[in-house]
Amino acid sequence: MRLVKIFSVLVLLFSSSVASAQGSPPAPAAVPAVDPGKECAAQVQKFYAMYLKRTQASMNGGKSVSAQDSLKVDQTYYTPELYQALKDDLDASSKVADEIVGLDFDPVLNAQDVPNKVDLGPASVAGEKCQVKVFETWGAKKEAKPSATVELVHTNGQWLIANYHYDPAGIPANENLLSILKTLKADRAKAPAAK
Repeated sequence: MRLVKIFSVLVLLFSSSVASAQGSPPAPAAVPAVDPGKECAAQVQKFYAMYLKRTQASMNGGKSVSAQDSLKVDQTYYTPELYQALKDDLDASSKVADEIVGLDFDPVLNAQDVPNKVDLGPASVAGEKCQVKVFETWGAKKEAKPSATVELVHTNGQWLIANYHYDPAGIPANENLLSILKTLKADRAKAPAAK
């Protein structure tokens, strides 16, 4: 009987030590911190690499770049607001053959030609917004001033292009793409209907 009691105590001690060892959860693995600036810059780099390759191929095929090229990319790069504004502008332009009633330049490149190369400045992050300056190289000459500054917003775990900012050349409405598209839309609404 004494042997049974000793054996029971040993089993109880062994099972309680196993339970306590199993009951403590393992230490969580360290999650590397995500650098939002690097994430944002990587998204812009990915977009421009794809876009430049596509537009250079169009130029080699004898086509010039236009605002239409900006919509030939995966729309998931853009915020819904920017994509819709671009689409509305292009739809309106396609209805009028003999006048320019929409964008007359490529808003991604802020140009009517395709540069040889695009370099990006460092990302500047403030909360859920990020800006990246775009510098174009024409021939062997890299532009000293950015051709555009891409504005992105962090939405649902990804960086989306929300707007492009340009040198307004003295016209405040030309400072950013959404403002330009809004002005063009208002001008179209004031214009007499085409016959």
